[in-house]
Amino acid sequence: MVQSFPMPLAEFWSPLRIASLSLKLPAAAEISRTAGGEIIVAELGARLWTARVTLAPIGIENAAALQVKLRLLQRAGASLFVSPRIGDCPARDPNGVIAASNVTIADLPAGNQTMSLAGLPAGYALSAGDYLSFNYGNPPLRAFHQLVGDARADAAGIVPAFEIVPQLRPGATIGAPVTLVKPAFQALFVPGSLNEGVMQGTRLSGISFDLIQTLKA
Repeated sequence: MVQSFPMPLAEFWSPLRIASLSLKLPAAAEISRTAGGEIIVAELGARLWTARVTLAPIGIENAAALQVKLRLLQRAGASLFVSPRIGDCPARDPNGVIAASNVTIADLPAGNQTMSLAGLPAGYALSAGDYLSFNYGNPPLRAFHQLVGDARADAAGIVPAFEIVPQLRPGATIGAPVTLVKPAFQALFVPGSLNEGVMQGTRLSGISFDLIQTLKA
């Protein structure tokens, strides 16, 4: 059977024994200065999530299976889903008891900076730094955002508008299902970033790689 992409979380990302993970959202901007000394910042495009990953040593019995997936993911067009691992669930719901909840986008106020959710238990609390994801557009793409401040559901399970980063992209729709437990973004391996590690006795050590979000279906 030929591997399909993006590779699901459960197939590659979730089972990884990660020693360190740096998840970032770099600015996509340039700075210019006027003759009068004014600093002007201009956005150049979409802000994309990046990740730098270092794996813990792996036993020789599992090394070959991991290496072949790493090599497969170097193929042009190959992609995978990536979650934050720390932050896979809302901070105040670390066990993800809302996993079966029917959480959806309730509103998308003008400006692309805020959104509202529906379908949560009354009083359910979200915290600054929590992550969420949802599909948007046609063909569907995966949005991945982080809350800027705390938010709480009202008696009807509606979370009033809260700010997120990065800003929403065109195509998000009211009623779209939202993932709060193991939210994920679609990513590619940064070419040339893979270090396949070295064998030390019966363990493979030093595997590391960089990932960058892709907005291509």
